[in-house]
Amino acid sequence: MNNDNQSLINFVIAEFDEDTAANLTNIHQGGLNNSKGCDYENFFQLYKVFEIASKDNCDFSKHLVATQVMGFVDDICYCDKEQSIKYNYQAKNSDGATSDWNDETTDRFNKQRVIDQSFFNFDKTQNCLLTSSKTKAESNQNKIPDELKLLDRSEYFPYKKNLIELINNSENKLKEYIETLICDDDLSNIEYSARLILGNLQSNNYISIEDIFSNAQSEAYPNPFYKFRTVDVTLPHWLLQELNVGKLSNIDYEVKNSKLCIQYKGFEIAILIHSLTKVDISNISDEVEFLTLCLKLQANELCALSQHKGK
Repeated sequence: MNNDNQSLINFVIAEFDEDTAANLTNIHQGGLNNSKGCDYENFFQLYKVFEIASKDNCDFSKHLVATQVMGFVDDICYCDKEQSIKYNYQAKNSDGATSDWNDETTDRFNKQRVIDQSFFNFDKTQNCLLTSSKTKAESNQNKIPDELKLLDRSEYFPYKKNLIELINNSENKLKEYIETLICDDDLSNIEYSARLILGNLQSNNYISIEDIFSNAQSEAYPNPFYKFRTVDVTLPHWLLQELNVGKLSNIDYEVKNSKLCIQYKGFEIAILIHSLTKVDISNISDEVEFLTLCLKLQANELCALSQHKGK
């Protein structure tokens, strides 16, 4: 989808007429100028990114998201290039008449489908009138014309004043998706991970899910998104020897998500493996000294994470 806006306008003139093209331009400019509802749109886009990222067997370089794209349904779009489907969302943070499905909604959804399939060459389009009112979303479903009922929809997504409220909201699975990606249920780490991604969703250009998480990982210490790590981290051979048949063989351990997880007489410690590769344990004589070292490394990691979060 590298076509510029002028090419799209020319297409709309040829496919419809100049008045329709002028309407398209006004819709796009109005969306760029109107900051009302921005948080609502950003939070929904954040939700979609984590929902998509939680999927299995995806080529995430072919899954794209964007906001305020020129179109008749322009607030948020998600392009699944693997399945050749484009999803468009018109977001209405309202329980008033502005969130009602009407004839204009039907007209804009129909024109968007023509653009997506004839200009952008997607096989399928699904448009959605997104509203922060559950009652409106339900009533809108009954207003959708029969010819669009299997193609388009109205959907409820709650408005929350801040990220913590959104994460803790039981009406969506954002918290569950983040927990899956970071293998952690600590609320502070979940919020930190969400803010990392939210900070990478400020551009209005199309950007892939792969790029979003790659950018976030480059800014994170430590990198919380285990699913998107490109390097498979394993224990050094010398440490495996000590843990299996050497002086540390009484320690129960497992390697999980780039961490060495240790259990010893009621103690549980988890440290990043790359922290251990930088230290010398040749002078360590027993399990207690090794555990003391691991506790110090864990404290250093937590301190570094706290400092990074505070930036």
